[in-house]
Amino acid sequence: MRALVRKSDLWRVWWRSFFIQGSWNFERMLALGFCFALIPVAKRVARNDQRRVAFLQRHLQFFNTHPFTALLVLGAVAKLEQSALRQKWQEDRPIRLFKERLCGPLGAIGDTLFWARAKPIAAMIGVIVAMHAGWWAVPLFLVVYNLPHLWFRAHALFQGFREGFDVVRRISVRRFQPLADRLALAGAAVLGVVMASSLRWLGPPRAVSMGMCAGCALISCLALRSGKVSLPALMVGLLVVGVLVGVAAS
Repeated sequence: MRALVRKSDLWRVWWRSFFIQGSWNFERMLALGFCFALIPVAKRVARNDQRRVAFLQRHLQFFNTHPFTALLVLGAVAKLEQSALRQKWQEDRPIRLFKERLCGPLGAIGDTLFWARAKPIAAMIGVIVAMHAGWWAVPLFLVVYNLPHLWFRAHALFQGFREGFDVVRRISVRRFQPLADRLALAGAAVLGVVMASSLRWLGPPRAVSMGMCAGCALISCLALRSGKVSLPALMVGLLVVGVLVGVAAS
């Protein structure tokens, strides 16, 4: 049977997904933007007014996740809507439950990979370039950050459409944890380069202070990772060290 949803429709969904947060609100979060992105699919699978109304109502319900990983859901929902029409599903409950169950896991994955890893790394690379090449840091930051997520959006959308319900097997925080760990190590390496570059522009006293701060930060991270030191105790300890260093420097 000929496909109802075409590849060109999916590319239109991809383009519309950039506006998924354009009408974000506290009542239904990304629901309106999600529905807006699916309109090219609605034109294929909802051939009369009654079906279009049902389609819009179904996808205007509460939905909230990371705006990049939402493309997996958009692709899978496009596939499910096509399957529902072909197989004459009696209810839309499977699609609604599918969307609800994916909000949390995809939100955690997206926040970890993009907000907590990719964006800080791109920003630090921009800082390094700014120290040595000035305004070239701006376009470089935009390229370093945007190219990966543009690719991810397209890949997630088409993968979701290929697999439908089966895309759930690929969605796991543990599955993405190794990638998040590698990005964290890359971020630490880039941060080291930033600090080394910044020492070049500081005088000897400030350079020593920067080195002490870096050492305290490293010791703090190791202490927290060990689990033997609580965060409040560590903060008090750092405060005492800071006061002593300040008194000695004065």
